[in-house]
Amino acid sequence: MRTLGNILWFVLGGWWTALLWICLGILCCVTIVGIPIGKACFQYANLMAFPFGKVIVKETFIKGKENVSGIRRFFGTLVNILWLPIGFVMFIGSVGTIIVCCISIIFIPVAVVVAKSSQFLLWPVGAKVITKEEYQAILIAQKANK
Repeated sequence: MRTLGNILWFVLGGWWTALLWICLGILCCVTIVGIPIGKACFQYANLMAFPFGKVIVKETFIKGKENVSGIRRFFGTLVNILWLPIGFVMFIGSVGTIIVCCISIIFIPVAVVVAKSSQFLLWPVGAKVITKEEYQAILIAQKANK
């Protein structure tokens, strides 16, 4: 079912959204300061191309807070704060999209994808898009280490 959803999503507009985010990522990477946002845009494009069966997690969840340097966390937070006004506008647009999609029953899966991806828009640097299987493996590994 996930594969069918991803194929339908990609054909009916996911490719367009992913392409726009890839272009934005390239544009951000042209500047030195925008590279972290550009990398986040590529992660978001990955999510928007094939969203079903993917999870958004923080890098510190994957590697552990002690394995992500303090400098990386500090500058990631700083860049996220600078991104926040733009991300907030995009988040408000996503909320509008969710409301419009929920009016029609057939577009509820689209609303779910947009809702899931909205958290990424507010705080993109340090967020990673992984599959549900990878997420489950990380959870199992973390339980085994406790």
